[in-house]
Amino acid sequence: MEIVYTSCQPLPVVTAEVVAPGEQIFDDGDPRLWQVDFSPPADLKQFVVGETPSGAVDRVPFQQPQPGRILVARIVLHGDLALYHDFTLDDLSGGKVTYRQKNMAPEDFRRETSCG
Repeated sequence: MEIVYTSCQPLPVVTAEVVAPGEQIFDDGDPRLWQVDFSPPADLKQFVVGETPSGAVDRVPFQQPQPGRILVARIVLHGDLALYHDFTLDDLSGGKVTYRQKNMAPEDFRRETSCG
């Protein structure tokens, strides 16, 4: 599983994480299944869940989510801007990518997120 930050004018990243939200609304108290922090913020755009990128502090080692559980990929940027995307592991089956609430093939994702 990988989190990709797709901005063509990216800001430095402070935190990358996978959250298992509660039944209601996403909350800062929801359990983290994986979390890495950067100090100083890092100019990275790709994060392999479960791995600790160079310069990161591993705050929460990866924990396997329950099957069918809705998850949230969250990136916190310098200046406290947070980006969220919800998904399930089923959304990623067969090598699929989830982007803007659609499941797609990796080549379609690359085309949709191209900055050229």
